Amino acid sequence: MLSPAYLSTKLTSPLPTKDGGTLRTIGEACEYMAAIGKERELRPHWQQVRELMLQEADVAAVSWRVQLAVLKDAKLDVTALSEPIERWMDEPPPGLLSDGKLNVGEKSEPPTEPTESNERSDSDSKEERHRQEELQQAEAQRAAEEERRRQKAEDKPFWDRFLAARPVVSIAVESKSHRFLRCKNVTKYDIMIKRIRSIPKTVVVARDPSLIAFTDGLIGVPFTALMPPDATYDFPLIVRRGELLDDNAPRSRFMIIVSWRSARSIWMPRWPVFIWCSVQTLQPPES
Repeated sequence: MLSPAYLSTKLTSPLPTKDGGTLRTIGEACEYMAAIGKERELRPHWQQVRELMLQEADVAAVSWRVQLAVLKDAKLDVTALSEPIERWMDEPPPGLLSDGKLNVGEKSEPPTEPTESNERSDSDSKEERHRQEELQQAEAQRAAEEERRRQKAEDKPFWDRFLAARPVVSIAVESKSHRFLRCKNVTKYDIMIKRIRSIPKTVVVARDPSLIAFTDGLIGVPFTALMPPDATYDFPLIVRRGELLDDNAPRSRFMIIVSWRSARSIWMPRWPVFIWCSVQTLQPPES
């Protein structure tokens, strides 16, 4: 059982988290550990925090370990830090080993005459402590860099992420008999074209250039298509009323709606792609 005085000890600096508010004392850090769930609590970095607390270790060592554990779990609220994360995680407190335990010296013994073996042992011990402190610092810097990259990705404008994760749809006219709805998958994952509709039905879309596909398109039989990354599919466009293509024909507008899903999360609804156009624009360019 930890003493009340130890639990009320303040951490070296307030620790803002994404899922538990700001931790200011060792007691609040204990409550946070109890609320994060078994799976996270059993991770090595949280077990090291627990061991230090049970030893009632120095507050600097406990604070540093709690900071590192929250950072490794990507639960650190970087936007609420009072100073840059690089300075905040600069180096571990003196005497803290890479396994999370305190470097506690042995009981003092009566002074003895220095010998060559004693001097060599002291030198080796200093080098080992220095190496472990460097490993601690490198570990903290790696965690800070990962958190900075993650934060940068989260700060990316929503519309950039939204537009980058959807198919690119356009109308391509190559000749009087070759008009297509062109769909390109610019994402890193497969895309499922769930349905293609046109409003009004002056123009319809077929799944391929075959006669059966043209017939299905004219009578309104829906189709689907699976597009791998970087693939481009051309779906033929059929104009129901050929007189609308005449030069003196009234302007006839239509809209095409492409419903789609990402193959890695087919259950998640996606915002459809809309194309506004007119029949007159389906005329091929003059040679």
